[in-house]
Amino acid sequence: MKLRLRALAGLAGVLILVIGCNKPTETSPSGPPPGPRMGPGGPKASANASPEELFKQQCAKCHRGGQSGKGGPDLTKLTEDSSKNADWIAEHIKNPKGHNTESRMPKFEDRLTPEQIKKLAEYVLTLKS
Repeated sequence: MKLRLRALAGLAGVLILVIGCNKPTETSPSGPPPGPRMGPGGPKASANASPEELFKQQCAKCHRGGQSGKGGPDLTKLTEDSSKNADWIAEHIKNPKGHNTESRMPKFEDRLTPEQIKKLAEYVLTLKS
């Protein structure tokens, strides 16, 4: 009887040890929580944002004035090509692959309203290097 009790106690101890070792370790965060992402993949733009704010929130991460951004071309040079007017830019913002099937730019038609896209396209044409 004592042997069975010891064996049962030993088995219970091993079981507790195995269960305890399989728990994932919990770590506390090492800094402030991340803020909302801006740019492609970020939140939808505020309905009352100015075109400049829209550009900063949705475009500036990849497109920087006067220089190429992180992957995107310099938009200050768009006015050098007369075919790239506000309508062309608006269509490109909505669906970049419609103009360039190899474009890495995401669609913004699901993040911006048609009015925001129009204002943003007009704003992009004002950018100068």
